[in-house]
Amino acid sequence: MKADVYMTKPRQKILLLTAGKEIASLPEKVQEFAKDMTPHGQWEIDPATPRIGLDQKAALYALQNTGFYTATAEINLEIVENPN
Repeated sequence: MKADVYMTKPRQKILLLTAGKEIASLPEKVQEFAKDMTPHGQWEIDPATPRIGLDQKAALYALQNTGFYTATAEINLEIVENPN
């Protein structure tokens, strides 16, 4: 399934839409989530083909049932001192 991809810079949030769907047609809460995003092309969503950082099975399910999929990414780094 083809999906239009929108992301923030840095890539902290991602929005996938069924190809050709407009952000303006989404629920207000999702439109708010997408307000600082820019288009990032189109991806083929295929659970058989791994894509780092994206649960394609969940994305495909959401796209088929709601027409959109949202996700956030965050990296937490903790520095631990070596007691030796």
